[in-house]
Amino acid sequence: MADIFVSYARADKARVAPLVAALEAQGWSVWWDPAIVPGEEFDELIRREIKAAEAVIVVWTKASAASRWVRGEARMGAERGILVPVRFERAELPIDAMAIHTTDLDDWKEDHKSQPFQELLQALTRHLKSVPRKSGTSAAEKRETSICVLPFVNMSGDPEQEYFSDGLSEELMNQLAQMSGLKVAARTSSFAFKGQNPNLKAVSEALGVAHVLEGSVRKQGNRLRITAQLIKAADGFHLWSNTFNRELDDVFQIQEDIARAVADALKVKLGLEESTLVVGGTRNSQAYDLYLRAEAMGRTANAQGVQRAIAMLREAVELDPRFAIAWARLGLAYVASILWSPSTAEASRKLSDEALERAIACAPDSWMILEMRAYQLFLLKRDFAGAADAMAKAIELAPRGAVVREGSPWFFACTGRMKEAIKGYLEAVRAEPMAQNTMLQFALDCAGRYDEADLEYKRTLTLPSDPALPELFAFRRALAREGSQTAKLQLKRYLALNDGYMPVYHDLLAKFDDKSAVLALLHKAGEEPYYQGAAYRIGLAHIAAHFGDEDFALTCLRRAFIDGQAIQIIELWHPAYSSVRKTEGFKQLVRDIGLVEYWRKTGEWGDFARPKGDDDFEIIR
Repeated sequence: MADIFVSYARADKARVAPLVAALEAQGWSVWWDPAIVPGEEFDELIRREIKAAEAVIVVWTKASAASRWVRGEARMGAERGILVPVRFERAELPIDAMAIHTTDLDDWKEDHKSQPFQELLQALTRHLKSVPRKSGTSAAEKRETSICVLPFVNMSGDPEQEYFSDGLSEELMNQLAQMSGLKVAARTSSFAFKGQNPNLKAVSEALGVAHVLEGSVRKQGNRLRITAQLIKAADGFHLWSNTFNRELDDVFQIQEDIARAVADALKVKLGLEESTLVVGGTRNSQAYDLYLRAEAMGRTANAQGVQRAIAMLREAVELDPRFAIAWARLGLAYVASILWSPSTAEASRKLSDEALERAIACAPDSWMILEMRAYQLFLLKRDFAGAADAMAKAIELAPRGAVVREGSPWFFACTGRMKEAIKGYLEAVRAEPMAQNTMLQFALDCAGRYDEADLEYKRTLTLPSDPALPELFAFRRALAREGSQTAKLQLKRYLALNDGYMPVYHDLLAKFDDKSAVLALLHKAGEEPYYQGAAYRIGLAHIAAHFGDEDFALTCLRRAFIDGQAIQIIELWHPAYSSVRKTEGFKQLVRDIGLVEYWRKTGEWGDFARPKGDDDFEIIR
């Protein structure tokens, strides 16, 4: 728990960050968590942190004075007698805060020696039981042991070589993450700054890191020219830099050289422990190049991209049969292919299983392999208990700096344990503040926490990522919460960004106010070859459920989750299906998926179901 709790409005983050840094520089620990999202778990965490803090600083501005969250936190601090208010912009204070002396910070100018800051320190020392902790490792010192790897710039003159510079950057993140005591910003947050030539101080404040590793890659034929520099974000000082002119076959050695140079540079100043740097599973440069291409291709999230990724990964493991991570990625690629090509589901399931078995045989103790195995057990075999065990072991084995994917909250959400899922997604947001994390929005919808889902939706729109999926989820939320007119407006926003996923949505707009016409449109689409895939069936089911056709919605869901082995099991718990969940057909669906067996075996019935005697159960919402 922290010495000082800081309450502020999200809009004031940029001006609060230097204040927090100045307090940490005094040796106090500070809780302010700029990435957290309001919610049930948020409330619990706030109460715990304020109860444990020795002082609560509330930062009054025009924005915070209007925030019920900030006013509530200020009241909690005042009730404990530990509130220390500060103010910017000569903001008008809430009535119940006027009786407490407030320090104006407009003139502090981020100067530790300024009169306003010294006045704040005097106010704090009246509440804090201990003087600033200069011994041991302070919060500020801990922050110093942190780094962000910005995407290396592709200088090859060929946009198609982007995969290589991106892959090199990600591999460096993985290697640095294995250093004990070093915090490494995750890929999504780091890559949010791609192509922006950002101010390093802004990167530091946004991601909570002290150092930045940046560079460039020029790849021409079999020749590489890689430059890299390690920079202290606060003052732009270059701690280390180098240029490597090598053959492609030397790429692994270059990665190790850069990672070791970073470790050495930081160790001199920060006392980092010696680390073992692990390469990514192969020494075959051709196999590695194919793997990087496949990784980039797999992120396109369409049928063609998945199939091309499969072809590249197959070639990679032919070149190096012991390339464990490539085998594992191949196994997951086959899982993804089922979503787009249900007619090949049986063959894809078999191939996926074979690939994951090969991966485990090559690297049985790799946390990355175990994580991917958990996904396969969960999504393909519907072995929910086995998946939970594999994911727990992956988290246990993963190095401190590594980010295990969102497997745990996704697993909780799909099995109906929505409170636990939301807690996990909130932790993911804190770990990756620049990540979109649309599944948090969806999980909040499933829990019926629409206001919080709206907040997360608005947060995602401020991030440098594709807004199409958040807009789609906002459309579905509008259907469940506000009715057709608002939903129509939201659907137009979504179609302006992505008009290719569900062409029937265009026709839907014109018929939204005619229930019979909408249902006829959906039934017609359901007979067309285009809509036979699991993802499209789910899209039809969602609209059908809203318009009251429970039988057609259930038919589409069975086609998606039983015939098509769809992976988006969380979909079943969306409010759109509240009436569908009351049917016997839905109970049979969750039996066939394997959820009931898991619930009964573990006793983890979640938020939507409960046992009824020894042989039956009921859906409660």
